[in-house]
Amino acid sequence: MASKNALESGRNGRQNLTAVVDWMIEKHMVILRSPELKGSVGDLIKLIQLARELEPFEVEPGTVSWID
Repeated sequence: MASKNALESGRNGRQNLTAVVDWMIEKHMVILRSPELKGSVGDLIKLIQLARELEPFEVEPGTVSWID
């Protein structure tokens, strides 16, 4: 059922993974603010690094100059 919903919405695995990582970052921020639960800043940094790695890579157009 889940794979059918993913196909119908046109999502690929990478978009779904970025949504999960973003959700995990939000939940970890709640844990860090809570006095009852213990969370580590190191884990938050690792999640942010993972989110940056999953961002789509944008290629800038190159420039060519001719020298005579």
